[in-house]
Amino acid sequence: AIECIIIWPFTIPDLSLSLLAEVIHRINLLVMSPYLHPLSFITGLLLIFSTLSDVVNQQKLRRRLQQEPSTSLWTNNLLVTSGSDAHVSSSFEVAEESTKKVESNCALRPSKEMTAIPSWTASFPGSGGKLLWQIVEQITGITTTDDYDAQQRLSSKHCITVKTHFPFRQLSPNFFNIDTALMQHAILLIRNPLDTMRSYHKILYRYTEQNQEAEPPIEAWISWRDQNLNEQIQQWAKLVEWWVDNYYERLMILRFEDLVDPARGSEMFLQLRIFLGQVDANNAHQFTPENELNCLWNKMVTGGKQKKDVNFYTVNQLDEVIEVIEKLRESHQSVAH
Repeated sequence: AIECIIIWPFTIPDLSLSLLAEVIHRINLLVMSPYLHPLSFITGLLLIFSTLSDVVNQQKLRRRLQQEPSTSLWTNNLLVTSGSDAHVSSSFEVAEESTKKVESNCALRPSKEMTAIPSWTASFPGSGGKLLWQIVEQITGITTTDDYDAQQRLSSKHCITVKTHFPFRQLSPNFFNIDTALMQHAILLIRNPLDTMRSYHKILYRYTEQNQEAEPPIEAWISWRDQNLNEQIQQWAKLVEWWVDNYYERLMILRFEDLVDPARGSEMFLQLRIFLGQVDANNAHQFTPENELNCLWNKMVTGGKQKKDVNFYTVNQLDEVIEVIEKLRESHQSVAH
């Protein structure tokens, strides 16, 4: 039955995997116990496949463009322009504060160091890991850290999560210097890899320029993309695969797109609260109350405005990305047995 759940949606183009994941999540909540339920992992796999299928579905757009030359389409936040040098851009923009009614019955609070049972928060750079860091601190009220600065806090168990980019070793060289036996659970944050690569390039550019406000010119992005995309998308897939394989039923998988979606954001905050509360039941009573999570989401996400990024990719590059994603999807369809 689980095999049918995983494979069947890909035979029906119009079926929303996010919707299917939501149905399973609702069932999971009904049977929620003090222990993590296996359905949580199945839901997470569906969310990965949903993110991956967003990229795969661009093949259909390209086929349509080939049939209708000299046209452009705007659909599902994907701008596609035909031509010999056709590119696809993927964009995301947080809803502006003025479009949402922000409740006033919650307040942002400083985090504190206190005894806690820590979990990993893993992500590829450019996926929104710093935002997740801040969200976890606000939901729990407990300090978070990263694998550069974790040793001292972990020795006294004074943090709730540890941010890492492992196995992306260039950014997480201290991963195995940490007593990983302390870290029995993990949150994997994933983002559409097309957006992730553009965001990661921006991080690198700002570091090189020593200017956190610098916006890389399109020429710099294209040059970096052409030289590095193949290697980086392989690293992206390796990171996702490592955490799925090594943490299995102890893993919560969270999509960045859901986290910042006005329709789903507060629900993602609730899922985070439930997961962290199951891992660290002793501190769950002091987490932000469930009835304040929507207010907290409004203050943390809609309050911050982000500019649209234009992520140009050639058709051949999209084919490379899709090939990597397809291999990742195929290799993990059997994991849910």
